Amino acid sequence: MAQNDEKMKLTEADAGQLGFAMSRLTNLFTHPFFASFAKEFDLNLTEWRTLYVLDKNPDIASREVSFLSGIHVMSISRAVHGLRNKGYITETVDPDDRRRVRLNLTSSGQSVCSQIRDHADARAVRLFEVLTPEEFEALWRIEKKLTKRAIELTMGAGKAPRTQT
Repeated sequence: MAQNDEKMKLTEADAGQLGFAMSRLTNLFTHPFFASFAKEFDLNLTEWRTLYVLDKNPDIASREVSFLSGIHVMSISRAVHGLRNKGYITETVDPDDRRRVRLNLTSSGQSVCSQIRDHADARAVRLFEVLTPEEFEALWRIEKKLTKRAIELTMGAGKAPRTQT
């Protein structure tokens, strides 16, 4: 097994397969969203992810939602438009920077987010309960390391917004 300071030698095929497998896991995890909540609350997956980020990080701009969700800013912009029209979020011009628009959940948005989040969290427990506590902690460490690297590859080192997940 490789030491922490050693880099693993990967083939592009192996790395690509793991990347696809991670994407597949995400799709399988979010599948129930489409089966029930999307119709019930008239939301698409990007709108749900936007609500989730705003619930955890109120008073942020679309660019920060994009960073925290890993979703392209144009897709977030479309989601914000839809969520505003549905009455789930508000937009307020930042008095300190009039170019910046701060987003927040309305009470209706908070209610919807809470209902979906409770089901999503319960589903996450059922997914992760197959892991030992050590495996769960290792997965968290690996996720943070890979996310940091993905941000560096996407945005360049040191270019991430200050907002935290």
